[in-house]
Amino acid sequence: MSGDVKWITLKDPAAPELVEIVHLEAKRYPFEELVELLDWEREVKRAYEVSEKGGLTEGVRDGLKVVLESDFMRYCKEHAATISEPLWYAMITNLIGFRGGRDAIHELSKDYPRYSWNETERKIAHALRDAPGPHTVDYIEQHGFRCSDCLKEGVRSPAGLAAKYGPICAGLGLKFNSPFFLLFLPLAPPFPGPLFSFLPFQLLFSLLLSLLSFSLLPALLSYLVS
Repeated sequence: MSGDVKWITLKDPAAPELVEIVHLEAKRYPFEELVELLDWEREVKRAYEVSEKGGLTEGVRDGLKVVLESDFMRYCKEHAATISEPLWYAMITNLIGFRGGRDAIHELSKDYPRYSWNETERKIAHALRDAPGPHTVDYIEQHGFRCSDCLKEGVRSPAGLAAKYGPICAGLGLKFNSPFFLLFLPLAPPFPGPLFSFLPFQLLFSLLLSLLSFSLLPALLSYLVS
């Protein structure tokens, strides 16, 4: 082996280190033997929030704006020029399942110095073809970013935040694209998860938003003072 070869360890992706090879065996293992020895199913479930359908489907979910407000998506936006490929791919797998997700992916990617529409489209196609679901917070943290909001809310991926907040508005038929939901959205994250998991609070919050969204509040006030 040439003495010019350099080896590094990426246990901490943010701080790669040069290492010295003390002993190296030139042994090769058959792929079939590796499949038997490694727990691929456990590794896939660690890296992905595997969907019931076993893959990603584009544009079938509501809640894109909720996910875009997550810590991870804010990080992707603020560090678009330097974001690593694994985190960029994790951003794609967490957004493509939502309505408007494809456009959001391009919007978050365009500040990368070598951004290419075609390359981004190929990466989206790769996610739809091969990813069993959105990447998890464990995978994202392994590659350098800790999703504190997801951990606080007890969801396995940034995409899971949409399902977490969904019941708040779904009770009375509200959609995430309601302007009134977006008005109240900044108030929701500071509250502890158990509060919003308590059904009466969900219904009360939904009722308030429904009154505003469907213009019933003026009628209710008029009834009360009449």
